[in-house]
Amino acid sequence: MIPKELVKGSLKSIVLKLLAENNRMYGYEITESKVVNNRNRIYYQLTEKGNTTAKERIKELEEFVQTIKILLNPQIGFESCGC
Repeated sequence: MIPKELVKGSLKSIVLKLLAENNRMYGYEITESKVVNNRNRIYYQLTEKGNTTAKERIKELEEFVQTIKILLNPQIGFESCGC
């Protein structure tokens, strides 16, 4: 099971990436509202600024994951730098 702290620190980046890739989802900027099974469902979409932020957060997350990989297996870091 993944610790809550890891999920909490990565969740915003993951949500932004999903919204950027799927264009319209159940989150962030209201673009449409409709009733499904007697429940109001609101769909959201990223703004232009949100798309920029999503790209920045994903890049940060990718860099973080690479750093963790190097820390868990230091040989990867040495091999990639040609040391």
